[in-house]
Amino acid sequence: MQNRIEMKSKFANNGTTSPEKRLTQLRYQNRKNYGLSLEESVYLRETMSCEICGQKAKRMVIDHKIPGTYRGILCNQCNPRLGWFEKHRDVIE
Repeated sequence: MQNRIEMKSKFANNGTTSPEKRLTQLRYQNRKNYGLSLEESVYLRETMSCEICGQKAKRMVIDHKIPGTYRGILCNQCNPRLGWFEKHRDVIE
């Protein structure tokens, strides 16, 4: 029991990450996942509509099949549907 208390967790700060550190993390994740700067990804999410249904939703996501690239901007409804179709492509065809 005592070992569990002494172990440090990556969640040890209970979500009190400083805004500067969080911004650095977001910049890194955007570059790694999409190959975009944070400003570019924010701009795309705010200005683009879904590339499947054409709607603008509260939450737009960047679709990335291969890490470091992005295929487009999708609404929160089309994104999981596209994933489902890709996963079951052989059954659909």
